Amino acid sequence: HNQARCLEMNCWSVQSKIEEIKSVTVEELQAFAKTVCTLGDLEMLVFGNFTEKKAAEMVRNVQKILDAKPLAPAQRCQLRCVQLAPGTTYTLQKKGYNENDVNSCVCALYQIGKETYSVLARHSMLGHLIREPAFDQLRTKEQLGYSVFSVATTVLGSLSLLILVQSPTKGAKYLDDRVEAFVNMYRKTLTDIDEATFEANRTALIKKKAEKDKTMAQEANRHWGKILYKEYNFDKVDREIEELKKLTLQDVVDFFDKHVAIGATRAKLSTQVFGKSSPIPGSEEKGTGAGASKTEETKEEPEQKIPPVPKDTTAQVEVKDFDDFVRSMPMFPAFLR
Repeated sequence: HNQARCLEMNCWSVQSKIEEIKSVTVEELQAFAKTVCTLGDLEMLVFGNFTEKKAAEMVRNVQKILDAKPLAPAQRCQLRCVQLAPGTTYTLQKKGYNENDVNSCVCALYQIGKETYSVLARHSMLGHLIREPAFDQLRTKEQLGYSVFSVATTVLGSLSLLILVQSPTKGAKYLDDRVEAFVNMYRKTLTDIDEATFEANRTALIKKKAEKDKTMAQEANRHWGKILYKEYNFDKVDREIEELKKLTLQDVVDFFDKHVAIGATRAKLSTQVFGKSSPIPGSEEKGTGAGASKTEETKEEPEQKIPPVPKDTTAQVEVKDFDDFVRSMPMFPAFLR
């Protein structure tokens, strides 16, 4: 939620929604219900055992029933994502909304930017390769917490790599340091992959992407996603697979160096949530438990042999207020219109 509020326009907090709901009356809700469909752009998905003629007839019937006037261009929602600056690390540190929750969490997001099929193939391949090593290092070996995962994801049309770690015993700043240590260590793991292993992983990823829908619901969701975000590229998977077939290990290494490794071209957002027993670094708050002490959090036990935390040479920006931050930042074009 905090990450979304740092990256998306008009993303409202849960608290503000709760406060607004308290003032809504039945009469206001009934009045709104009468006008909610008076303006709108109608889009429908019809597939399965229908002829083109029957589908067109269904659309006309729905249009007649709703009788909605089209939206003017200025009324259409623009889904736009904050564009993080290259060579910069943005950090948001907040206490958890549930003051009794002992868990701390870090969401380390490495922003990649606009989606093209070439970039998408590299994005998917890196996400595929890094997933198991990230879990093995941060969950199995360092035992930071039960919730550890990495995913190649998209925020309003802007590609990103996300690594999330949640822990009941360590503070969020410590977790972010461990993610950076893993990322720094992983580059060697990536470059050491032999051709046969890379080919096996690429084949596995292509096979996964080429899987047929098992139910009509899956097929509907896949098509509707292209409609919802105004992409209409229903051959997206096929075109990405063609790019994956041409991909080399060096392509993925270069992509990692540009977008994930510490450097002048990386753009990172670290959203850190601190649990009940973990004070925010630099605050006067007192904490208890394993994640509370700065000394405890930075001490490395020799027997664990955990990788060292690298020096972050990027510019450091502290995010204090969600709305002020979003207003102050440039936005990507509306990839999804």
